[in-house]
Amino acid sequence: MKKIVVVGGSIIGSSTAYHMAMAGAADRIVVVEPDPTYALAAAPRSAGGVH
Repeated sequence: MKKIVVVGGSIIGSSTAYHMAMAGAADRIVVVEPDPTYALAAAPRSAGGVH
């Protein structure tokens, strides 16, 4: 069985992994996020542009 690799654990990566897990692929998903604090992830950095 092949693994599913999601690169980036910010909002899009996490949502993608979640929905694939709900579809039955939970045992095959690996999320790769280099920053475990998510401080440098795309979502927190771009939220400053929302007013």
